[in-house]
Amino acid sequence: MIRNFLFLMILAIAVSAEPAGRFIHEKGYVRDTSQHLLWQDTDAVAKNAREWYEAKAYCANLEIEGIRGWRLPTEEELLSIVDFMVIDPAIYPTFKVVVSEDYWTAQRNGEKAKSVYFGSGCTNDDDLQKKLWVRCVKQY
Repeated sequence: MIRNFLFLMILAIAVSAEPAGRFIHEKGYVRDTSQHLLWQDTDAVAKNAREWYEAKAYCANLEIEGIRGWRLPTEEELLSIVDFMVIDPAIYPTFKVVVSEDYWTAQRNGEKAKSVYFGSGCTNDDDLQKKLWVRCVKQY
């Protein structure tokens, strides 16, 4: 019985482990070496929820360590940093700043836009006027 329990615990840890070397935390951002993306990881990620248009403008004007050219992520990009083996927050542990709430994506459909919930990794369609969290991204 104890042996089975230990096996399951080791298996759970191995399955939920972050891909080795994929994410590198740097000052103010995380480098995703697999997707060739830089992800904002500053305190601002957890401080201000914004409407969709505000979020888009915020990313366009963001500068981190002299790096400009940030934008809202696509749904696919944002889902690529979700760790579906954990919840609350459902994100790889290299990311230090996160709120287990909905984050905007760039995908818009009329008066709604896609969001990703970092409590579980579920996606939603939210009104553009709703205030959600923002994590900007940049290709490198």
